[in-house]
Amino acid sequence: MLDRIKTYVNEGFLYYGLEVCEHTNGLRFHLVQVQQKKQELVILEETSFDTLQELTDTVQKELPFFLTVHTKEVLTKTVASTNTDAIEAIVHASFPNLDFTNFYYEVAHAKEQLLISICRKEPLDAFMEELVALQLKVVSVSLGFSPISNSTPYLPSGEVFVSTKILALENEKISSVRPNEGNEHTTYTVNGLAVKSTHLVGFSSILGYLLKRTGAQGNLHDAKANLRSDFVHQRHFKLLLRASLAGILGLLLINFLIFNHYYEKVGAIEEALAVNDANKEQLIRLKTEVKGKEDRLNAVLAMANSRTSLYLDELVQSLPESLLLNDIQYQPLQKPMRASKPVLLVKNSMIVSGQASNNGDFYSWIGELEQLEWVDHVETTDYDYGSRNSSNFSVKITINER
Repeated sequence: MLDRIKTYVNEGFLYYGLEVCEHTNGLRFHLVQVQQKKQELVILEETSFDTLQELTDTVQKELPFFLTVHTKEVLTKTVASTNTDAIEAIVHASFPNLDFTNFYYEVAHAKEQLLISICRKEPLDAFMEELVALQLKVVSVSLGFSPISNSTPYLPSGEVFVSTKILALENEKISSVRPNEGNEHTTYTVNGLAVKSTHLVGFSSILGYLLKRTGAQGNLHDAKANLRSDFVHQRHFKLLLRASLAGILGLLLINFLIFNHYYEKVGAIEEALAVNDANKEQLIRLKTEVKGKEDRLNAVLAMANSRTSLYLDELVQSLPESLLLNDIQYQPLQKPMRASKPVLLVKNSMIVSGQASNNGDFYSWIGELEQLEWVDHVETTDYDYGSRNSSNFSVKITINER
């Protein structure tokens, strides 16, 4: 699991194998896209292009490219393996007087064979600069058809077609190489995977990398290491940038959700406070109104009680001994009290009821009442002779409030 995570972080699971070969009518670009799924490989695409621009318009530029250059600038020879580890000596033996300052060389090990390829530095460097300008991520460079050594254990003996060559294969050894003048091609099965012959070299370069084969030796080693290091650093930066952006967006989303949650709560609290404030203001206003009415009522009652006491004092003082009072109603009811009905009073009036044992005193008392300052007029509402010695009376006194 940790190895898969490391692989994904460093390179991912998608790879391009690109072979640049040269036919009679010009350059041809053979591209194969391979995906690694656990312990299996899957070929997603096998295409060919006549121009580099067509290629760059199609590919995913962030994926790693395993480049094989097989143009007229590249020469490849097959020689028998030797016991010496002196690579330069092996190359000099195949290409005498070769100036290593102007040429790249590469030696790939096959079964009891060496595939030696050389190429002038100037055209290869120019081509690599062009790929960099097009933002293609090249992680490996091979010369000629040398990557085919990674697939020979899985290929049948006989003629093997590649892009521009026909290889004679005998027991995993290349016995001869000749041009593919008829441009013949076929499909091979490499360990259960169908691969077109035109894309066999590009696929083999990816296969060698994934199988962790030692690979070719030569003076391209440092250039390959730099290319891979640049690709890994760029991929790490891109993944880190994406992770950082995702983290920031995640934090912003969480912050938004938290803010929205508390914003709704604050909104509900503010709404409740606004209602409470409105209720409080209304309650204060009602209390103020009630207090004002209560003060006015108390003032009226105080004044009314004061005047009532005056009225009763003068009424009692004017009363002759022959009259006996039974009832005094100050501001009596207009109608009997009923539930859910307002209480109506006869204002500025007083009803006095009692018994009179002397009619003359009664009428004299009525006249005396009419002389009082606060009395507007006196009306006898009832006078019944109850017996020989007494009569029942009821008098309504209209009060002058001036």
